[in-house]
Amino acid sequence: MAQKRCRKVDLSGIMPVMSISYRPGWKYDLNELVELENRIQSVLEKEQPGPPSKTQLTLLDQFTDLVFDLSRAGGKIEKVNTISEHLAGKPTFILGSHRSGTTFLQSLLDSHPECLVIPFETNFKGSFLPKARQLDIPKRQEFLTKVWLRRQISPINSNPNWIFGRSNVKHSPYVLWSRIFQRLIEEQPAFFNKFAPFEDLLSLVCSLVCMNEKPFITWVEKTPLNELFVPEISHSFPQGKFIHVIRDPAQILISKKAMHQKIFGFFESVEQIDQLAQSMNTALENSISLPKERYMIVTYEALVNDQKKSLEEISKFLGLKDFEFPIKTTLWGQPFLGNSSFKGSSRNTFSLNNFEIAMLDKKVGPIAGQLGYSITKRKNIPQMIITSWSILHRIYIKAIRNFRKIFPSTKFHNQ
Repeated sequence: MAQKRCRKVDLSGIMPVMSISYRPGWKYDLNELVELENRIQSVLEKEQPGPPSKTQLTLLDQFTDLVFDLSRAGGKIEKVNTISEHLAGKPTFILGSHRSGTTFLQSLLDSHPECLVIPFETNFKGSFLPKARQLDIPKRQEFLTKVWLRRQISPINSNPNWIFGRSNVKHSPYVLWSRIFQRLIEEQPAFFNKFAPFEDLLSLVCSLVCMNEKPFITWVEKTPLNELFVPEISHSFPQGKFIHVIRDPAQILISKKAMHQKIFGFFESVEQIDQLAQSMNTALENSISLPKERYMIVTYEALVNDQKKSLEEISKFLGLKDFEFPIKTTLWGQPFLGNSSFKGSSRNTFSLNNFEIAMLDKKVGPIAGQLGYSITKRKNIPQMIITSWSILHRIYIKAIRNFRKIFPSTKFHNQ
């Protein structure tokens, strides 16, 4: 194949952060990838919003396999230069329980021109990053590339479906991203070694900087429940800032109940209440242990009902210029209308039973009161009965899970 001139994307004026050099003219056939994307889009249009079907998951596995193979066929990115210290000093982490409004805040910040928002949940403190750290470089490249490629397609099970747009027969942004990311993984010892165990996260951020090419003041990551890991994250990113989103606990639980009933056919009330109590208690602990210049608590209700004031406080906290109103929520610059998982049903049809409310009041009530929320009980239930219900409910949920392993299509309703 004839030698191609290197195309250089100079991003030094952005932070300065990085520049990349790569050959745009490598020869391989993208027709198969374009056809596969068409099939995925057809399935997404029929099934969204909601959890992915087996067909969708199978197609997405084929997509990640094909993109990875094509990225290897294209050869290595020749050069990536980065100033890791500058990049590592600019993170904002959105925290909070699932269904508390973290995605809403993420979409608000994405609309701000001075924010570079990772358009999907990285789960960088989840189980797969520790697993990745145990792999050698080639296997690590493949594992992480495929994990994060999967999240670039319909990241919130709703529009926008394609974060970088669609591929065509001449160019695929997903293949290009894969090549950049793999190169960054190889160059981690030079750039990010001292940021362990978060060097893979920084490699991801750098790859997104290359795809975006816009100036920014802060990059933003959102993964619910990362508030549980704030001490470790804060130690690795001493200039990082945290925004913890909280919401009326009863509304969170109702929203979770609707989602879980739709996806799984049952709802593990006690487990979810314990998780919510831990998240809200951690909000208080973190706000005390970290200075107010680094840790901010915002309420979902304020983001909805008093949005201008809330965003003024957030922009001041992050050192951004004021938001321009009216705000159009976006995800990677594309219009975003929300991440509802209730197609064909409404969360308004779900409610909490007396035992769930009593348990919520017992475990979350005192913490919620310190954060400005109250839980209205319908009736007083003796503590012995609440404890007995909790034990029986755990046994019931365990039995359902064991039964579902044998009969996976069976659904249970414990509304």
